Amino acid sequence: ENNRLKEALINKRKQRQRGKPLLLKAPLEYNRGALQQQQKEEKLALRKQQKEQKQAMLKERKRMRLAAKEIR
Repeated sequence: ENNRLKEALINKRKQRQRGKPLLLKAPLEYNRGALQQQQKEEKLALRKQQKEQKQAMLKERKRMRLAAKEIR
């Protein structure tokens, strides 16, 4: 990801400089749709993990409240 971002910035700089060729050829393995799909899957996995952590935290809070209630 960072390499492609750097390449894009270099291309932008080259574009501004007159008389220098642009490096606008996409890499052979370049497939924008697959990249976007992968990013979407990563976001979904992260969201799922965050939900699971929140559920675990809520269960722990509930357990602690019940334990505190029994002590009283």
